[in-house]
Amino acid sequence: MKYWRKLLCFSILIYSSSAAYSQKPEEHQFQAAAKVGYGFIMNHSPSMEFITNRHVSKVELSLDGNNFGEKAWNERFKFPRVGISIAAYDFNNPTHIGKAIGVTPHFNFALLGKNNIQWRMRTGIGLGYVQKPFDALDNFKNIAIGSKLNIYFSLVSEVEIRLFEHLGVLLGASFSHFSNSSYQKPNLGINIPAVDAGIYYRFGDKKVRDFTAEPDFEISRAFWKLAFGFGWNEVNPQADKKHLAYGLSIAREKKVSNKRSIGGSADFFYNPVQRLVLQADSIYINKGFENLQYGLSFHHVLHFGKLETFVQAGYYLQTEDQEIGNFYQLVGGRYNIGKRFNALLAIKTHFAKAEYLTFGLGYKIGKDHE
Repeated sequence: MKYWRKLLCFSILIYSSSAAYSQKPEEHQFQAAAKVGYGFIMNHSPSMEFITNRHVSKVELSLDGNNFGEKAWNERFKFPRVGISIAAYDFNNPTHIGKAIGVTPHFNFALLGKNNIQWRMRTGIGLGYVQKPFDALDNFKNIAIGSKLNIYFSLVSEVEIRLFEHLGVLLGASFSHFSNSSYQKPNLGINIPAVDAGIYYRFGDKKVRDFTAEPDFEISRAFWKLAFGFGWNEVNPQADKKHLAYGLSIAREKKVSNKRSIGGSADFFYNPVQRLVLQADSIYINKGFENLQYGLSFHHVLHFGKLETFVQAGYYLQTEDQEIGNFYQLVGGRYNIGKRFNALLAIKTHFAKAEYLTFGLGYKIGKDHE
């Protein structure tokens, strides 16, 4: 009985100390983490079976920096961390795909919980390297990826459990994606769901977060915006030629809160690859601008200071390529340069099928209240 009493008293002491610690409005400046993961490549095409019949292991290192209210958007999103991660993948298939590395800058958002236990979501996009892409002579069975250099996307949902002031454990699940956005065919893409576990270590000076209330949102007027983008893609692995695609959007946008804006646009796209694909299928086009696609779309924007992320979903009113369907999407980010211009980077897709990576510039017409 004495043993159980001592254990109970010790547990209460630990809990009380932990609870008292969690009430302090302070955080260390940095958090480093190391994780391992175990997953598989999703087989979203029958022709991918040669690279999807084995499990995938990974090792990931990351470094996050805490926000303490220096910028107005910090408190809007519950002081998200900003960091960078590097993940090494072993596909356990040295013949057809080999290994891969992905590097991403990321945001790490707190969803639920306090300092001792938190449910968080981390998302980022960066660059990836795949060791053995498609080769018409030596590696023709790997039709998932056509280039060594790729775009790498990572989405992580995990629980942080603090054991001590500096040290804790991580348990979660992740989804990773390698793709070259059809810059070099084939490009079915590599999708990797996985379960992850690891440890983290917090370090650096402790600072108090500034919870100063943000001024009330000032209702703004809707404004017009022009955006122009371009990107390269190709028809098939044997073509050896990149084609330049273009896009133009005329949008009406309105800021509805300090966090977000919404809008709609008329979009026009011209991609020579679509015309070549149709010709290969014996579909003749003779309509002046050939395969000019146009449609209507809606978009949602999140504001992180000068950096903004957006998701755009649209419907083609005119397209000759029925294989891709009438729905299209653009997912990406834009960075404000002054009050009127912004640079943008986005992936144009048709659901899970990427068409090309687009680089562009936007221009704001008219005035609104910041």
